[in-house]
Amino acid sequence: YMEEVDQLCDRIGIIDHGKIQVIDSPENMKNSLGNEVISLTFENKNSEEFLSQLSQIDLVKKINEDNSKLTIFASKGTEVIPKIFQISSNMQIKIISISLTQPTLDDVFISYTGREIRDDDTGFNRKREHAKMKRLRA
Repeated sequence: YMEEVDQLCDRIGIIDHGKIQVIDSPENMKNSLGNEVISLTFENKNSEEFLSQLSQIDLVKKINEDNSKLTIFASKGTEVIPKIFQISSNMQIKIISISLTQPTLDDVFISYTGREIRDDDTGFNRKREHAKMKRLRA
């Protein structure tokens, strides 16, 4: 539970596929992303050109794409959102939903790994691992 980690830990690390991606305080990690997170879903047409236009906004620090969902890390999100609407209007791309939030440790994890914690397809299976350990002890 990343909320608990954020509240209880002074220093954390993110490990992806056995490699340490970052070690720092939760606050520093969140601040490194940008001040705010803009999440939006849109009609998936001309997405490459749309992404290209969005990445040229000077306050945008990073964009993660997952099909028709974008996570944009930016400073001054209230100034970025009107620019997003202007670009989408010019390109005739319909924005389905948009939200503005402060970054969380989940956002930090996605930023460093490109996926959510629960998206891990290797799938830790407790029963399988328990059976494997029993075989090894025997």
